[in-house]
Amino acid sequence: MNKVVLHKLPTISKLKDKKNKTSYIINFSFMMVDEKGEIVLMGGEKYIRKRSKNFSTKKEADNNIAVYKDRFICELEEKYTPDIVINDLLEEFMKVYAEKKEWKKSTIRTHRDIVKNQLKPYFEGCTLKMLPNKVNGFKEYVKHLTYLKGKKVYELSNNRKKQVVSTMYNFLNFLEEEKYTEDNYKKYLGRGRIPRESSRKVEITFEEYQQFLDIGKRLVVDDAVIDACTLMFLTGLRRGECLGLQYGDINLEIGELKVQRTYDSNTKYDTPKTFSSIRRVKLISQVIELLKPYMENIARENQNNPDINSIPIFCKNGMPYAQSTFGYHFRKIRNEFKKETGIELRIHDLRRSFATNMAEIVPDATMIQQLMGHSSPTTTSEVYMVLDKRKIRKEYLEKFSKKAEMNLKR
Repeated sequence: MNKVVLHKLPTISKLKDKKNKTSYIINFSFMMVDEKGEIVLMGGEKYIRKRSKNFSTKKEADNNIAVYKDRFICELEEKYTPDIVINDLLEEFMKVYAEKKEWKKSTIRTHRDIVKNQLKPYFEGCTLKMLPNKVNGFKEYVKHLTYLKGKKVYELSNNRKKQVVSTMYNFLNFLEEEKYTEDNYKKYLGRGRIPRESSRKVEITFEEYQQFLDIGKRLVVDDAVIDACTLMFLTGLRRGECLGLQYGDINLEIGELKVQRTYDSNTKYDTPKTFSSIRRVKLISQVIELLKPYMENIARENQNNPDINSIPIFCKNGMPYAQSTFGYHFRKIRNEFKKETGIELRIHDLRRSFATNMAEIVPDATMIQQLMGHSSPTTTSEVYMVLDKRKIRKEYLEKFSKKAEMNLKR
């Protein structure tokens, strides 16, 4: 599949108008290449040059290079690459994968039946450019799948639904392997019994997180979202664990919180990810100060409420933040953060960053494992960092607290 790429690195030109006023523009040169890397002509031209709008400062131009590059690539690909019908690719997928994977006849029959009855109707009239949105809504589509038997309509069995998702997963793998897509569209399928992607290695420093905080304040994002992010960054809690925190889980006097549930919009409250995830987390002074207003507010408004211990810490309209709402606010900050730093931050990276920042202070992988609630030390050492095995000491948390105090301002 042909794609548009940079012919050479963008440059910034300094201009002056008749009134001697200075401005800056970004210059781009693009070319189109096929899957072998050979140049393909665009409208008879090898290279197409593009220029951005004028910017008042060089820094502003620098900050917009990625934005204009993506915009111009989209424009050129839309103009010079024909879009492909997804249902045609489904046919190719069955031919290529049946041979490549050496599927049994029964497996081929199952996949072919799913392609015909579930995937093709879903992708009817869709082209490759529509794929992200269609994949994003696929799991919801699968939930409501039915079949006709006689004159009655029945819901597909859970086992069949899993097979449909499996076929879709294989199809998205095929698109990636055959270079029809650059992005890994499997991620749009969301959670479920789907093979996990390889772990990402993204951690941010205290200074970078301070920049993240400043962006959140500048964008006037809900304080509760920013504070929940800070709690994850300073304690290593997972998002579901953070949103599942209740008044009764926190004891500011002894500086401790209990992780004993998780929350998401679909399953509501649930048990944590693993048995090891149920844990007590010691709180540094910055976290105590962060949580104090929430605890005081709940105590003040629920003096005679016998269920005060079950009131969520981070809530909206009396309920814990929906993950979708929380994610929406997080993405607002993240997108601006990426423009300024080039770092594509995900919510789970806050937890990963806690582990890495602690690793600079703590020489004991076992302690990190306990703090993170990992069921296996392999997860700690392989996914987050490699540490020597030594004893756990109280002063490590104090060192981490001092590091946070030096680098973060609320």
